[in-house]
Amino acid sequence: MELWHEQALNSAQIVPLEWHFNQYLVLISLLLSVLAAFGGLSILQGAWITKHMNTLPKWRLISSVLLGTGIWVTQYICLLAIDVPINVQFHPILLFASIIMPIISSWLTFGLLQQEQRTLSDTIFAAFIFTSGMVAMLLAARQALELPGEGDIDIRGLLTSLGGTFLLTAISLSLISNRAHQTLRSRVVIGGILGGAIFILPYTALFSLQFHVSGDLVKGNVIHFHNDAIAMTALVMAFFILMILFSLTTLSQIQQDSEVTERLVSREKDIIDSFMDGLLIINSQGDVLSINPVGQTLLGLTNVPISKLRLRAILPSFDINNMVSPTYSGLSDLSHIRTMAMTYQGTQFPCEFTLSRMSVQEGNNALFTLLIRDITEQLSLEQQLRRTHKMESIGQLSAGVAHEINSPAQYVTNNITFLKEGFETAVTHASIITTE
Repeated sequence: MELWHEQALNSAQIVPLEWHFNQYLVLISLLLSVLAAFGGLSILQGAWITKHMNTLPKWRLISSVLLGTGIWVTQYICLLAIDVPINVQFHPILLFASIIMPIISSWLTFGLLQQEQRTLSDTIFAAFIFTSGMVAMLLAARQALELPGEGDIDIRGLLTSLGGTFLLTAISLSLISNRAHQTLRSRVVIGGILGGAIFILPYTALFSLQFHVSGDLVKGNVIHFHNDAIAMTALVMAFFILMILFSLTTLSQIQQDSEVTERLVSREKDIIDSFMDGLLIINSQGDVLSINPVGQTLLGLTNVPISKLRLRAILPSFDINNMVSPTYSGLSDLSHIRTMAMTYQGTQFPCEFTLSRMSVQEGNNALFTLLIRDITEQLSLEQQLRRTHKMESIGQLSAGVAHEINSPAQYVTNNITFLKEGFETAVTHASIITTE
Protein backbone atom coordinates (compact mmCIF):
# COMPACT_ATOMS: atom_id res chain seq x y z
CA MET A 1 0.00 0.00 0.00
CA GLU A 2 1.41 3.38 -1.00
CA LEU A 3 0.29 6.72 0.42
CA TRP A 4 -1.02 9.10 -2.22
CA HIS A 5 0.18 12.60 -1.28
CA GLU A 6 0.89 11.47 2.24
CA GLN A 7 -2.73 11.12 3.37
CA ALA A 8 -3.05 8.10 5.67
CA LEU A 9 -6.52 6.63 6.04
CA ASN A 10 -8.21 4.40 8.54
CA SER A 11 -8.28 0.96 6.96
CA ALA A 12 -11.79 0.39 8.31
CA GLN A 13 -13.13 3.40 6.41
CA ILE A 14 -11.46 3.08 3.00
CA VAL A 15 -13.29 1.79 -0.04
CA PRO A 16 -12.04 1.07 -3.59
CA LEU A 17 -12.48 3.98 -5.95
CA GLU A 18 -14.60 3.08 -8.95
CA TRP A 19 -13.88 5.10 -12.09
CA HIS A 20 -14.00 4.83 -15.86
CA PHE A 21 -13.08 6.86 -18.94
CA ASN A 22 -15.35 8.94 -21.12
CA GLN A 23 -15.14 7.28 -24.54
CA TYR A 24 -15.47 10.48 -26.56
CA LEU A 25 -12.56 12.17 -24.83
CA VAL A 26 -10.49 9.01 -25.19
CA LEU A 27 -11.08 8.99 -28.95
CA ILE A 28 -10.28 12.70 -29.12
CA SER A 29 -7.00 12.21 -27.25
CA LEU A 30 -6.09 9.33 -29.60
CA LEU A 31 -6.77 11.51 -32.64
CA LEU A 32 -4.80 14.37 -31.13
CA SER A 33 -1.78 12.18 -30.32
CA VAL A 34 -1.67 10.80 -33.89
CA LEU A 35 -2.12 14.29 -35.34
CA ALA A 36 0.71 15.69 -33.20
CA ALA A 37 3.05 12.83 -34.14
CA PHE A 38 2.22 13.08 -37.85
CA GLY A 39 2.58 16.88 -37.90
CA GLY A 40 5.81 16.98 -35.91
CA LEU A 41 7.53 14.27 -37.93
CA SER A 42 6.30 15.65 -41.27
CA ILE A 43 7.62 19.12 -40.50
CA LEU A 44 10.95 17.80 -39.28
CA GLN A 45 11.46 15.44 -42.21
CA GLY A 46 10.53 18.16 -44.65
CA ALA A 47 13.17 20.38 -43.05
CA TRP A 48 15.72 17.56 -43.43
CA ILE A 49 14.94 17.17 -47.13
CA THR A 50 15.31 20.92 -47.81
CA LYS A 51 18.95 20.73 -46.64
CA HIS A 52 18.87 24.30 -45.33
CA MET A 53 21.21 23.79 -42.40
CA ASN A 54 20.78 27.36 -41.16
CA THR A 55 17.00 26.96 -40.73
CA LEU A 56 17.02 23.36 -39.52
CA PRO A 57 17.27 24.24 -35.77
CA LYS A 58 14.17 26.45 -36.07
CA TRP A 59 12.11 23.70 -37.70
CA ARG A 60 13.46 21.21 -35.18
CA LEU A 61 12.25 23.49 -32.37
CA ILE A 62 8.81 23.91 -34.00
CA SER A 63 8.51 20.13 -34.40
CA SER A 64 9.59 19.53 -30.80
CA VAL A 65 7.12 22.08 -29.41
CA LEU A 66 4.31 20.68 -31.55
CA LEU A 67 4.98 17.05 -30.62
CA GLY A 68 5.72 17.82 -26.95
CA THR A 69 2.54 19.88 -26.62
CA GLY A 70 0.56 17.07 -28.26
CA ILE A 71 1.95 14.59 -25.72
CA TRP A 72 1.06 16.88 -22.84
CA VAL A 73 -2.46 17.57 -24.14
CA THR A 74 -3.03 13.81 -24.58
CA GLN A 75 -2.10 13.30 -20.94
CA TYR A 76 -4.25 16.21 -19.80
CA ILE A 77 -7.29 14.96 -21.71
CA CYS A 78 -6.65 11.52 -20.20
CA LEU A 79 -7.01 13.05 -16.74
CA LEU A 80 -10.11 15.00 -17.75
CA ALA A 81 -11.67 11.89 -19.29
CA ILE A 82 -11.83 10.15 -15.90
CA ASP A 83 -15.27 9.89 -14.32
CA VAL A 84 -14.87 9.62 -10.53
CA PRO A 85 -17.38 10.06 -7.64
CA ILE A 86 -15.07 12.37 -5.65
CA ASN A 87 -13.72 15.88 -5.99
CA VAL A 88 -10.35 15.93 -7.76
CA GLN A 89 -8.13 19.02 -7.73
CA PHE A 90 -5.11 19.91 -9.83
CA HIS A 91 -2.07 22.09 -9.18
CA PRO A 92 -2.14 24.14 -12.41
CA ILE A 93 1.49 25.31 -12.14
CA LEU A 94 2.84 21.78 -11.73
CA LEU A 95 0.53 20.51 -14.43
CA PHE A 96 1.59 23.12 -16.98
CA ALA A 97 5.25 22.79 -15.96
CA SER A 98 5.16 19.12 -16.96
CA ILE A 99 4.98 20.18 -20.64
CA ILE A 100 8.71 20.95 -20.54
CA MET A 101 9.70 17.27 -20.26
CA PRO A 102 8.18 15.99 -23.55
CA ILE A 103 9.41 19.07 -25.45
CA ILE A 104 12.99 18.51 -24.28
CA SER A 105 12.84 14.78 -24.97
CA SER A 106 11.44 15.45 -28.46
CA TRP A 107 14.27 17.92 -29.14
CA LEU A 108 16.92 15.41 -28.06
CA THR A 109 15.24 12.58 -29.99
CA PHE A 110 15.11 14.59 -33.22
CA GLY A 111 18.77 15.48 -32.76
CA LEU A 112 19.70 11.79 -32.70
CA LEU A 113 17.51 11.03 -35.71
CA GLN A 114 19.19 13.84 -37.65
CA GLN A 115 22.57 12.05 -37.76
CA GLU A 116 23.69 11.02 -41.24
CA GLN A 117 25.20 7.70 -40.14
CA ARG A 118 22.51 6.60 -37.71
CA THR A 119 22.93 3.17 -36.13
CA LEU A 120 20.46 0.84 -34.44
CA SER A 121 21.85 1.81 -31.04
CA ASP A 122 21.17 5.48 -31.84
CA THR A 123 17.55 4.64 -32.66
CA ILE A 124 17.12 2.61 -29.45
CA PHE A 125 18.68 5.40 -27.40
CA ALA A 126 16.40 7.95 -29.07
CA ALA A 127 13.37 5.78 -28.21
CA PHE A 128 14.59 5.56 -24.62
CA ILE A 129 14.94 9.35 -24.35
CA PHE A 130 11.50 9.90 -25.88
CA THR A 131 9.84 7.39 -23.53
CA SER A 132 11.72 8.81 -20.52
CA GLY A 133 10.37 12.28 -21.33
CA MET A 134 6.80 10.98 -21.28
CA VAL A 135 7.42 9.09 -18.02
CA ALA A 136 8.88 12.25 -16.43
CA MET A 137 5.79 14.15 -17.57
CA LEU A 138 3.50 11.56 -15.93
CA LEU A 139 5.47 11.73 -12.68
CA ALA A 140 5.10 15.53 -12.67
CA ALA A 141 1.37 15.15 -13.38
CA ARG A 142 1.11 12.72 -10.46
CA GLN A 143 2.41 15.45 -8.17
CA ALA A 144 -0.08 17.91 -9.67
CA LEU A 145 -3.05 15.62 -8.97
CA GLU A 146 -4.66 15.99 -5.55
CA LEU A 147 -6.51 12.75 -4.85
CA PRO A 148 -7.32 12.18 -1.16
CA GLY A 149 -6.57 8.55 -0.61
CA GLU A 150 -4.13 5.74 -1.17
CA GLY A 151 -2.99 3.98 -4.28
CA ASP A 152 -1.73 0.49 -5.13
CA ILE A 153 0.60 0.09 -8.10
CA ASP A 154 0.57 -3.03 -10.22
CA ILE A 155 4.28 -3.23 -11.05
CA ARG A 156 3.80 -5.83 -13.76
CA GLY A 157 1.10 -3.78 -15.43
CA LEU A 158 3.21 -0.63 -15.21
CA LEU A 159 6.26 -2.34 -16.72
CA THR A 160 4.08 -3.74 -19.50
CA SER A 161 2.82 -0.23 -20.20
CA LEU A 162 6.35 1.18 -20.35
CA GLY A 163 7.60 -1.72 -22.47
CA GLY A 164 4.78 -1.38 -24.98
CA THR A 165 5.33 2.37 -25.27
CA PHE A 166 9.08 1.93 -25.74
CA LEU A 167 8.58 -0.80 -28.36
CA LEU A 168 6.13 1.24 -30.45
CA THR A 169 8.39 4.29 -30.18
CA ALA A 170 11.45 2.33 -31.31
CA ILE A 171 9.54 0.85 -34.28
CA SER A 172 8.27 4.26 -35.43
CA LEU A 173 11.67 5.95 -35.07
CA SER A 174 13.40 3.14 -36.99
CA LEU A 175 11.09 3.80 -39.95
CA ILE A 176 12.03 7.48 -40.15
CA SER A 177 14.55 8.44 -42.83
CA ASN A 178 16.45 11.73 -42.76
CA ARG A 179 17.89 11.32 -46.26
CA ALA A 180 14.99 10.41 -48.53
CA HIS A 181 11.52 11.78 -49.08
CA GLN A 182 8.83 9.50 -47.62
CA THR A 183 5.35 9.19 -49.07
CA LEU A 184 2.24 10.44 -47.35
CA ARG A 185 1.19 6.84 -46.64
CA SER A 186 4.46 6.03 -44.89
CA ARG A 187 4.27 9.22 -42.83
CA VAL A 188 0.70 8.39 -41.81
CA VAL A 189 1.82 4.90 -40.74
CA ILE A 190 4.78 6.26 -38.76
CA GLY A 191 2.61 8.96 -37.20
CA GLY A 192 -0.01 6.37 -36.27
CA ILE A 193 2.54 4.12 -34.57
CA LEU A 194 4.21 6.96 -32.66
CA GLY A 195 0.80 8.47 -31.83
CA GLY A 196 -0.25 5.10 -30.47
CA ALA A 197 2.83 5.03 -28.23
CA ILE A 198 1.96 8.51 -26.95
CA PHE A 199 -1.65 7.50 -26.38
CA ILE A 200 -1.27 4.18 -24.57
CA LEU A 201 1.22 5.30 -21.90
CA PRO A 202 -1.06 7.50 -19.71
CA TYR A 203 -4.10 5.23 -20.09
CA THR A 204 -2.31 1.96 -19.41
CA ALA A 205 -0.41 3.58 -16.53
CA LEU A 206 -3.73 4.58 -14.95
CA PHE A 207 -5.07 1.08 -15.38
CA SER A 208 -2.11 -0.21 -13.38
CA LEU A 209 -3.21 1.89 -10.39
CA GLN A 210 -5.90 1.05 -7.87
CA PHE A 211 -7.12 3.91 -5.69
CA HIS A 212 -8.69 3.67 -2.21
CA VAL A 213 -10.43 6.60 -0.58
CA SER A 214 -12.37 7.30 2.57
CA GLY A 215 -15.98 6.25 2.27
CA ASP A 216 -17.34 9.59 3.43
CA LEU A 217 -15.65 11.30 0.44
CA VAL A 218 -17.51 9.25 -2.13
CA LYS A 219 -20.48 11.06 -3.61
CA GLY A 220 -23.53 9.57 -5.12
CA ASN A 221 -23.13 11.35 -8.44
CA VAL A 222 -20.21 10.95 -10.78
CA ILE A 223 -18.30 14.17 -11.30
CA HIS A 224 -17.74 15.05 -14.94
CA PHE A 225 -15.18 17.40 -16.42
CA HIS A 226 -16.52 16.91 -19.91
CA ASN A 227 -17.86 20.36 -20.73
CA ASP A 228 -14.63 22.19 -19.91
CA ALA A 229 -12.59 19.36 -21.39
CA ILE A 230 -14.43 19.37 -24.71
CA ALA A 231 -14.18 23.16 -25.01
CA MET A 232 -10.46 23.12 -24.23
CA THR A 233 -9.87 20.17 -26.53
CA ALA A 234 -11.65 21.90 -29.39
CA LEU A 235 -9.43 24.95 -28.97
CA VAL A 236 -6.27 22.83 -28.76
CA MET A 237 -7.20 20.78 -31.81
CA ALA A 238 -7.96 23.95 -33.79
CA PHE A 239 -4.58 25.34 -32.75
CA PHE A 240 -2.85 22.10 -33.74
CA ILE A 241 -4.53 21.91 -37.11
CA LEU A 242 -3.77 25.55 -37.92
CA MET A 243 -0.17 25.18 -36.77
CA ILE A 244 0.37 22.02 -38.80
CA LEU A 245 -1.26 23.49 -41.92
CA PHE A 246 0.76 26.69 -41.61
CA SER A 247 4.02 24.83 -40.99
CA LEU A 248 3.47 22.33 -43.81
CA THR A 249 2.44 25.09 -46.24
CA THR A 250 5.51 27.15 -45.37
CA LEU A 251 7.72 24.10 -45.55
CA SER A 252 6.23 23.10 -48.91
CA GLN A 253 7.10 26.53 -50.31
CA ILE A 254 10.59 26.23 -48.89
CA GLN A 255 10.95 22.81 -50.50
CA GLN A 256 9.85 24.18 -53.88
CA ASP A 257 12.31 27.06 -53.58
CA SER A 258 14.97 24.60 -52.49
CA GLU A 259 14.34 22.40 -55.53
CA VAL A 260 14.65 25.43 -57.83
CA THR A 261 17.83 26.46 -56.06
CA GLU A 262 19.25 22.94 -56.30
CA ARG A 263 18.57 22.86 -60.04
CA LEU A 264 20.31 26.21 -60.50
CA VAL A 265 23.22 25.13 -58.34
CA SER A 266 23.47 21.82 -60.23
CA ARG A 267 23.46 23.62 -63.56
CA GLU A 268 26.14 26.07 -62.44
CA LYS A 269 28.19 23.21 -61.01
CA ASP A 270 28.02 21.37 -64.34
CA ILE A 271 29.19 24.53 -66.10
CA ILE A 272 32.05 25.03 -63.66
CA ASP A 273 33.08 21.37 -63.81
CA SER A 274 33.22 21.59 -67.61
CA PHE A 275 35.86 24.35 -67.49
CA MET A 276 39.19 23.46 -69.07
CA ASP A 277 40.94 25.61 -66.45
CA GLY A 278 41.16 25.35 -62.70
CA LEU A 279 38.64 27.57 -60.89
CA LEU A 280 39.19 28.56 -57.26
CA ILE A 281 37.07 30.69 -54.96
CA ILE A 282 39.19 32.60 -52.44
CA ASN A 283 38.47 35.25 -49.82
CA SER A 284 40.32 38.39 -48.90
CA GLN A 285 42.29 36.47 -46.28
CA GLY A 286 43.84 34.29 -48.96
CA ASP A 287 41.88 31.17 -47.94
CA VAL A 288 40.76 28.77 -50.65
CA LEU A 289 37.03 28.13 -50.17
CA SER A 290 36.29 25.86 -53.13
CA ILE A 291 37.93 24.42 -56.20
CA ASN A 292 36.60 22.61 -59.28
CA PRO A 293 37.75 19.12 -60.34
CA VAL A 294 40.14 20.45 -63.00
CA GLY A 295 41.80 22.64 -60.37
CA GLN A 296 42.09 19.70 -57.98
CA THR A 297 43.82 17.63 -60.64
CA LEU A 298 46.03 20.53 -61.73
CA LEU A 299 47.23 21.27 -58.19
CA GLY A 300 47.38 17.65 -57.00
CA LEU A 301 44.49 18.07 -54.56
CA THR A 302 42.29 15.15 -55.67
CA ASN A 303 42.20 13.47 -52.26
CA VAL A 304 43.36 16.42 -50.14
CA PRO A 305 40.99 18.57 -48.01
CA ILE A 306 41.12 22.25 -48.88
CA SER A 307 40.03 23.53 -45.48
CA LYS A 308 43.52 24.80 -44.66
CA LEU A 309 44.74 25.56 -48.18
CA ARG A 310 46.17 29.05 -48.61
CA LEU A 311 46.67 31.04 -51.80
CA ARG A 312 50.35 31.64 -51.02
CA ALA A 313 50.95 27.89 -51.21
CA ILE A 314 49.57 27.83 -54.76
CA LEU A 315 51.26 30.96 -56.16
CA PRO A 316 54.43 31.35 -54.05
CA SER A 317 56.29 33.46 -56.63
CA PHE A 318 53.58 36.11 -56.88
CA ASP A 319 52.66 38.19 -53.84
CA ILE A 320 48.94 38.34 -54.39
CA ASN A 321 47.81 38.33 -50.76
CA ASN A 322 48.32 42.07 -50.37
CA MET A 323 46.07 42.68 -53.36
CA VAL A 324 43.16 40.72 -51.90
CA SER A 325 43.55 42.04 -48.36
CA PRO A 326 40.45 43.52 -46.68
CA THR A 327 41.96 47.02 -46.88
CA TYR A 328 42.36 46.81 -50.65
CA SER A 329 39.09 47.54 -52.39
CA GLY A 330 40.21 48.73 -55.81
CA LEU A 331 41.01 45.35 -57.30
CA SER A 332 38.54 44.38 -59.97
CA ASP A 333 40.52 42.19 -62.35
CA LEU A 334 44.02 40.87 -63.04
CA SER A 335 44.07 39.17 -66.41
CA HIS A 336 46.49 36.72 -67.99
CA ILE A 337 49.29 37.05 -65.44
CA ARG A 338 52.08 34.52 -65.99
CA THR A 339 53.96 33.09 -63.04
CA MET A 340 54.97 29.78 -61.46
CA ALA A 341 52.42 27.74 -59.53
CA MET A 342 53.07 24.91 -57.11
CA THR A 343 51.20 21.64 -56.61
CA TYR A 344 50.42 20.14 -53.21
CA GLN A 345 53.34 17.75 -53.75
CA GLY A 346 55.77 20.67 -54.25
CA THR A 347 56.15 20.47 -58.06
CA GLN A 348 56.26 23.82 -59.83
CA PHE A 349 54.80 24.48 -63.25
CA PRO A 350 54.27 27.61 -65.36
CA CYS A 351 50.76 28.96 -65.26
CA GLU A 352 48.61 31.84 -66.40
CA PHE A 353 45.95 33.14 -64.02
CA THR A 354 43.12 35.64 -63.97
CA LEU A 355 41.88 37.06 -60.68
CA SER A 356 38.43 38.71 -60.59
CA ARG A 357 36.49 40.21 -57.70
CA MET A 358 33.00 38.76 -57.10
CA SER A 359 29.93 40.90 -56.51
CA VAL A 360 29.10 39.06 -53.26
CA GLN A 361 31.12 38.75 -50.10
CA GLU A 362 31.31 36.47 -47.08
CA GLY A 363 30.78 38.55 -43.98
CA ASN A 364 33.48 41.22 -44.05
CA ASN A 365 35.65 39.28 -46.49
CA ALA A 366 35.58 39.97 -50.21
CA LEU A 367 35.41 36.96 -52.53
CA PHE A 368 37.44 36.40 -55.70
CA THR A 369 37.51 33.91 -58.53
CA LEU A 370 40.92 32.65 -59.61
CA LEU A 371 41.28 30.94 -62.98
CA ILE A 372 44.52 28.98 -63.35
CA ARG A 373 45.75 27.45 -66.60
CA ASP A 374 48.78 25.21 -67.01
CA ILE A 375 50.79 26.75 -69.89
CA THR A 376 53.61 24.20 -69.99
CA GLU A 377 52.46 22.86 -73.35
CA GLN A 378 51.68 26.36 -74.58
CA LEU A 379 55.22 27.55 -73.75
CA SER A 380 56.64 24.50 -75.52
CA LEU A 381 54.57 25.28 -78.62
CA GLU A 382 55.61 28.91 -78.44
CA GLN A 383 59.24 27.86 -78.25
CA GLN A 384 58.82 25.56 -81.25
CA LEU A 385 57.10 28.38 -83.11
CA ARG A 386 59.97 30.74 -82.35
CA ARG A 387 62.42 28.10 -83.53
CA THR A 388 60.40 27.67 -86.70
CA HIS A 389 60.36 31.39 -87.27
CA LYS A 390 64.12 31.50 -86.73
CA MET A 391 64.72 28.73 -89.25
CA GLU A 392 62.39 30.46 -91.69
CA SER A 393 64.36 33.68 -91.29
CA ILE A 394 67.64 31.84 -91.82
CA GLY A 395 66.21 30.22 -94.96
CA GLN A 396 65.08 33.55 -96.29
CA LEU A 397 68.51 35.03 -95.58
CA SER A 398 70.24 32.10 -97.26
CA ALA A 399 68.01 32.45 -100.31
CA GLY A 400 68.82 36.13 -100.51
CA VAL A 401 72.55 35.56 -100.21
CA ALA A 402 72.43 32.77 -102.78
CA HIS A 403 70.50 35.03 -105.08
CA GLU A 404 73.02 37.79 -104.63
CA ILE A 405 75.89 35.38 -105.31
CA ASN A 406 74.13 33.70 -108.22
CA SER A 407 73.43 36.89 -110.16
CA PRO A 408 77.12 38.00 -110.76
CA ALA A 409 78.19 34.45 -111.45
CA GLN A 410 75.52 34.12 -114.09
CA TYR A 411 76.64 37.42 -115.60
CA VAL A 412 80.25 36.26 -115.82
CA THR A 413 79.19 32.89 -117.24
CA ASN A 414 77.09 34.55 -119.91
CA ASN A 415 79.95 36.85 -120.94
CA ILE A 416 82.46 34.00 -121.02
CA THR A 417 80.12 32.02 -123.22
CA PHE A 418 79.73 35.02 -125.53
CA LEU A 419 83.48 35.54 -125.72
CA LYS A 420 84.00 31.84 -126.33
CA GLU A 421 81.56 31.79 -129.20
CA GLY A 422 83.08 34.97 -130.67
CA PHE A 423 86.59 33.62 -130.40
CA GLU A 424 85.58 30.36 -132.08
CA THR A 425 83.95 32.31 -134.94
CA ALA A 426 87.07 34.47 -135.37
CA VAL A 427 89.31 31.41 -135.48
CA THR A 428 87.10 29.82 -138.14
CA HIS A 429 87.16 32.88 -140.34
CA ALA A 430 90.97 33.19 -139.93
CA SER A 431 91.44 29.58 -141.04
CA ILE A 432 89.37 30.19 -144.19
CA ILE A 433 91.37 33.30 -145.12
CA THR A 434 94.66 31.50 -144.64
CA THR A 435 93.66 28.62 -146.88
CA GLU A 436 92.71 30.87 -149.75
